[in-house]
Amino acid sequence: MQHLLKALFTTFLIGINTIHMPSYAQKIDFGNIEERLERALNKKDKKVLENLFSKTFLLEITQKKEDFLNRFPDSEWIIKRKEIDKDARLILNVLIKGIREIDNQKFILESNQDIAITIEEGKINNYQIIKEVAILRSIKSELKLNISIPDKVLTGSKYDADVILEYPLEDDFIAGGLISVDRNEINKNFNPYINLLPLSAGGIFKSIQAPFSPGSQTLAALIVHSKGIVSITKTIMVVSEMK
Repeated sequence: MQHLLKALFTTFLIGINTIHMPSYAQKIDFGNIEERLERALNKKDKKVLENLFSKTFLLEITQKKEDFLNRFPDSEWIIKRKEIDKDARLILNVLIKGIREIDNQKFILESNQDIAITIEEGKINNYQIIKEVAILRSIKSELKLNISIPDKVLTGSKYDADVILEYPLEDDFIAGGLISVDRNEINKNFNPYINLLPLSAGGIFKSIQAPFSPGSQTLAALIVHSKGIVSITKTIMVVSEMK
């Protein structure tokens, strides 16, 4: 069961780490960077990334793409431009879909990220997660969930993290759990353990303590039901003040 959670954490190509972003006052022409990035990610050729990423990140990104495609060989990326923020960073929405077989079962991945990028001489030289949520579910699953977890919280605050089934349980059994995880440990192949408990209320309802320093916090949840299995991760921005 924990293989589902591990598989989900290893699916992201961009945005595994939150990286410091410099502030830019001048206007920057991003051109059609989102279209170029989408084409490059949907091609299997490693060399197509050379024209998109600075040397600082090229090896890292190339390796992540290769690892990802080993797990989800028929994945698809859809990238759309959202806006340019006050620091002259371009915000991109990245949708990823893929299918993977785990323990003789097929699972479908749906990942949705908002990522801020900066460019220099036409190449991406820095990036940062703005928000991120990913769901890995058994391909025949009929489970429909409402995920109520904020995208941004204040340092040191407590907030609610709820994962709720849309339909009543009736007589069906459901188990699940939700924990805060360390992304650095995940990157080092640490496999987090989620203790699954019966969920009589029809979902997971938990109060989470935010870190006391700005950055990010990642939550992982696992739901097991007669109609399928669902693994969820969500990255929350942790800020010292709301803007």
